[in-house]
Amino acid sequence: MAYVKFWSNSIENIRHLYIHFPFCASKCRYCSFYSIEYSPDYYELYIKSLKNEFDYYSDLYDFSELSTIYVGGGNPCVNEELTSDINKILSPIPLSSIKEYTIEGNPVNINSSIVCLLKDNYINRVSLGVQSFTDKALTFANRLFQMKDIVDNSLSILNERFTNISIDIINCLPYADIERDTNEIGRVIDQFDNVRHISFYDLSIDEGTVFYDKRFALNIKELEKKRNRYEKKFTELISGYNFNRYEVSNYSQNGFESLHNLGYWKYKNFLGLGPSAHSLIDNLRIENSPDFGLYVSDKNGKFSYKKNIRLTKVEQIEEYLMMGLRLVEGINIKDINDRFEIDLLKILENIIENLVKSKLLILDNNSARLKTTTAGMQTLNKILVDIFLHLEES
Repeated sequence: MAYVKFWSNSIENIRHLYIHFPFCASKCRYCSFYSIEYSPDYYELYIKSLKNEFDYYSDLYDFSELSTIYVGGGNPCVNEELTSDINKILSPIPLSSIKEYTIEGNPVNINSSIVCLLKDNYINRVSLGVQSFTDKALTFANRLFQMKDIVDNSLSILNERFTNISIDIINCLPYADIERDTNEIGRVIDQFDNVRHISFYDLSIDEGTVFYDKRFALNIKELEKKRNRYEKKFTELISGYNFNRYEVSNYSQNGFESLHNLGYWKYKNFLGLGPSAHSLIDNLRIENSPDFGLYVSDKNGKFSYKKNIRLTKVEQIEEYLMMGLRLVEGINIKDINDRFEIDLLKILENIIENLVKSKLLILDNNSARLKTTTAGMQTLNKILVDIFLHLEES
C-alpha cells in the first residue's frame, strides 16, 4: 500500500478549543497533567501570554464555526476572574453561540460567587473533580479538605444554576472503599438531578507522578482486581439511572455526552492554548512545551515553546482508529475511507475478520460501522497494536 510521505485532506474549520490553565493550589499524587503552584504574579503573566497565543492563531484560522470551548487544568476555579479574562481574549468569537463551554473545578473552590461569574461568562457545563468519596483515599492522593459536606455543598450550588454537570471518578484509587464510593455515586445522582455525565477513569500510574515513584509500595495486582470489581459495580449501578456508556471511560444521560471530547474521539480539528496544550489541524500536530517559564518568556511572537509535527497518512489513520474505537458507536467506515482515500476493510480484511470471530470487534454492515465489543474495550490497547502492525506492513 503506497502512502505519500505527508498527507493533508482538509476536513473543516476549527470547531473545538481547549485552554490549559496550568495552576493548582497543590499537586495530586496521581496527576500527570502539567501544573505548577498558583500565584497572582504568575497568573498575570499567563493571561498576557494566552492573549498573544490566541491573537496569533486568530490571524491564521477561521473560528466562525467554533462550537465547544473546554477550560482544563490544573484547577481553573482557583481564580474567580479566569473566565472573565479568557472571554476578553476571545472577544472576536460570539460566545453566546457556543454550544458547550466547559470549565473544570475542584469542589473546594466552588461557591456561590464563582458560580454566578461562570454563568455570567457563558459557561454552560461544569466538570467537577470528585475522584472518590473515601477520605483515606483522598488524603493519600493529596486531595486535601475535600470532605463529603464540601462535595455536597459544591454540587448543591452548581445544581441550582447548571443543567449540565459532570463528575470525575477514579477507578482503583488506593484505599478507596468500593461499597462506599458506589453508594455515594448513587446518592449524588438521586440528590442532584443535573449531574448528567460521569467520567469513570482507570487509575494510571504515570512517570513523573508521586504514585509512580511509590509504585513498588503499591500492590498493583491487588489494585487491578479492585479495578475490575469497582467497574462491575459501577456499571450495574449507573445503568439503573439511564446513564449510557458512550466511550471507554464516559457515561451520560441521552443528549449530555461531552461534545468537546467527542470532537477528539471523532478526530476533528481542535486548537489547544496554554503550556502543555496540543492541537490537531488536518495533518499538523502542534505541541506546546510543558514549561511555564518558556511559555511566558516568548518574545516577538517566535513561539519557541511550540513543536510542529507533520503526520504521515499512516499516522493519521492510526490516530483516527485509536480515538474512534474508544467510542461505543465505533467508527464510520465511509468517513475514514473518504477522508484518507482508502478501503479500510480491504486493507485490514484478515485482522478484522479474526477480531470479529474473537468477539472483540463488531462489523455492522447495516450502519457501515466498526465497533469494539465490551470485551474489546477491555483489551483495546492490544487490538490497536495488532491493527497498527498489520496497517504498517500493508
